[in-house]
Amino acid sequence: MKKGFLTYSLSSAFYDMAANLMRSFGLVFFYIKSGDNIYVAIGAYALSTCFSLVFLYSFAKFIGKIGTKYALIISRIAYLLATIPVLVLNEQNYLQALLFWSFLYGIAKAMYFIPQHYMIINMTDKLKRGHSIGMLMAISALIGIFSPFVAGFISSNYGNVGYGIMIAIAFFMSAILMQEIPNLKFRYTGEIKDSLNLKNIKRELKYSILIQLQSQDGFWQVNIFRIFQNSFIELGVITTLVNLIGAMFNMILGKWLDKHDRLQALRITGFMQGSGWLMRLLVNTPLGVLVSDSYMQLSTRALSESATVFTYDLLSVRGNEVLLDEKIVAREIVLNFTWIMVAILSLILFYFLGMGSVFILAIIANLGIVIL
Repeated sequence: MKKGFLTYSLSSAFYDMAANLMRSFGLVFFYIKSGDNIYVAIGAYALSTCFSLVFLYSFAKFIGKIGTKYALIISRIAYLLATIPVLVLNEQNYLQALLFWSFLYGIAKAMYFIPQHYMIINMTDKLKRGHSIGMLMAISALIGIFSPFVAGFISSNYGNVGYGIMIAIAFFMSAILMQEIPNLKFRYTGEIKDSLNLKNIKRELKYSILIQLQSQDGFWQVNIFRIFQNSFIELGVITTLVNLIGAMFNMILGKWLDKHDRLQALRITGFMQGSGWLMRLLVNTPLGVLVSDSYMQLSTRALSESATVFTYDLLSVRGNEVLLDEKIVAREIVLNFTWIMVAILSLILFYFLGMGSVFILAIIANLGIVIL
């Protein structure tokens, strides 16, 4: 772990808090303002990913030229601007707001993930990467513990305007902290095909694609909102309780990952996540949501941390350092395209077979993680 990593972890924590709230409560706002239309809510994120996919390749050279720090600051500013459509969102303008939000959110994501991965790989040592990633995620969890409850209270009392202002403050704090981290530059050549032909990248993408396939939290957020009969406060309370239960888990897991086989850990956490989705498939009461989400919080953290460490290990395989930025860009392009296809497939399943079929898809994807 190198100088500046702790400051970056704090900045990342505020970013994670804002981004998670934007994904959960923002999705619910689009769902409500469109007349409880889940296709609009999920479609907003699919459209933003389409924009991100378009921008990724063209932004890569620009990011390498200005450096990771300034690229991440720009991404925070774009995220900050993306709160504007939420502030003015209503039943009459939701489609225009969705388009504007998706465009800005797509720019923000395209400017975020490439420098984030590049920076973390360069700021962490492989032998202690599990501990470093665990610390980063633990700080994020601790700072974000009570934010869902606060967001739920604000959303319930002040609507999408109060929600938007809260998120904007968190993104602003994240951008300010970015001033203290090093600025890493690279020279992107645009070689995607060569990167995708690397054995370690093919191996990593198999697992990352399956992880994308099981990421159905958008549908789950809408399902929770239905179970709690459209209560923002109860949605915030349940999310806060779940965060509280899992907040101390990352540091323990991070140290464990440094001493054990990371692929085996990924398979174990894939099994945990699959069983968590099975629990979600079966619950339809507030108590059931609390129990299943508490378990899912632990399994999601475990899967995310295991997958992140596993991914960074494969991306930074010795002998391919000169291709690091190319590998990151190629991976992001593939995963963005995959997420769009997953969203389309999930909406089709939902239309014909209902919410449960989407959760079954997540279970099958996690079984794939275990078997591969």
